[in-house]
Amino acid sequence: MAETWVEVNLANIAHNTRAVKDLIGPDTQLMAVVKANAYGHGAVPVARTVLASGADWLGVFKPEEAVQLRAAGIMAPILVMGAFAPDEAEAVVEMDLTVAVSTPQQAQSLEQAAARVGKQARVHLEVDTGLGRYGMKPAELPALAERVDNSNYLFLEGVFTHLSAGPTNKQAAQRQLAAFLASLPELDRPIPLRHAASSGSLLSVPEARLDMVRIGTMLYGQSHHQIPSGMELKPVFELCTRITHITSYRKGERIGYGNGVRLRRDTRVAVVPVGCAEGFGMEPSRAPETMLELLRNCAKQFLRYIGHGRVTEKAIWNSRPVPVLGRVGMQHTTLDITDLMHAGPQVGDIVMLPVRRVLVGPHVPRCFFGEEVVTQQVREHELAK
Repeated sequence: MAETWVEVNLANIAHNTRAVKDLIGPDTQLMAVVKANAYGHGAVPVARTVLASGADWLGVFKPEEAVQLRAAGIMAPILVMGAFAPDEAEAVVEMDLTVAVSTPQQAQSLEQAAARVGKQARVHLEVDTGLGRYGMKPAELPALAERVDNSNYLFLEGVFTHLSAGPTNKQAAQRQLAAFLASLPELDRPIPLRHAASSGSLLSVPEARLDMVRIGTMLYGQSHHQIPSGMELKPVFELCTRITHITSYRKGERIGYGNGVRLRRDTRVAVVPVGCAEGFGMEPSRAPETMLELLRNCAKQFLRYIGHGRVTEKAIWNSRPVPVLGRVGMQHTTLDITDLMHAGPQVGDIVMLPVRRVLVGPHVPRCFFGEEVVTQQVREHELAK
C-alpha cells in the first residue's frame, strides 16, 4: 500500500483541453504546454490526452523533454521554447522538432546541423517585447527573418513573443502585443504561425490569440483570470498521503524542531510522511516590491506565528481542513487533528495536501484516472487520420 502518491485525472485534462479549444475557435491553433513533466502531471500521458482532445501542438522548454515524447511514439509538432546547445542541433533536426531561435549564431548552428542531416529544420523566431529572458529586440527581427527565410536548410514557420504582463495589467500586455505586431517583417510569403497569448493573456487580451495560443495552466484546471460564463475548468491533480502515526500531547508541551511549537491546549497530533522532499511547504518566496506589500507580509507572518486559522497551512481529511502544526520537515508533516477527534481520524486514513505541482518530484508515483475515456478518444483520433 503506497503511503504517498499523486492522482491525475486525465478525463478532466481532456475536458479542459476541449474547453479551451472551443473558446479559441477553429481558426486558432492550440499548443498544449507540457514542459516540466507537464507541470508535474506526467508528460507522456498528458501529451497523449491533449492531442486526442484537440491540441494541435505540444510545447516544451528543453530538447530532452521533447526526446521523451518522441521516444514514446508521439509524433505531433513540438516547439522547443528554450535555448538549445550547438551539440543538440543535429538531434533536434533528426527528431523533426521545431526550435525557438533568436540569434544569428543559433540560426547558423541549426543550419549547419540540418545540412549534415540532409533535411530542413523548422524555426520559430522569438521576439522579446518586455519579458527580458530569451528573444531578440523587435528591430532585429526583419534581418534575422530574411536570413532564415533565404536559407535552403531552414524553414521559417513562425514568429512569437511572451507577454510578461499579467491579467490585471491589460494595457501593458496590449502594448507588448502592438510592439510585436509592428515588428513582423514583410517577406515574400506570409508567416504561417504568429503567437503571443498564453494562459495569462488568453482571456484578458483576446486580440493576442492570433494564429496559435500556448496554454499550460488552464489545461491543468487553473486560471488567474475570471473565466467566461459557461466555461468550466475541472481540477486534475491531488497529492495524497496516509496518516502513519497519531499521538496525544498535553497543554504546555513543546514539539517540533528546536521545540518551536508550544501547545496551547491538549492536542492530538497526526503524522503524514510528506515534506519538503515531496514539494510540500516549499512555496517560492520573493522580496516585497512595495512598502504595502512588505507590511502585508509582516502581518501574515505575525498571524501565522500566533496560529491564526486563516493563514495556517492546511491539509484536507475527509473534506475537512486540518491545520499543519509547526514546520514542515524533510519527509514528514505534523497535523493538529484535535478538533476532528469526534469524527475519528485513524492511522491509514487518506489526507490530501495542497502543493505547487511542479515541485512534486517524479519519485512520487502518479496514478492516472479517466484513462478509458482518453483511450477511446485516442482511438477515434487515430481512425480520423
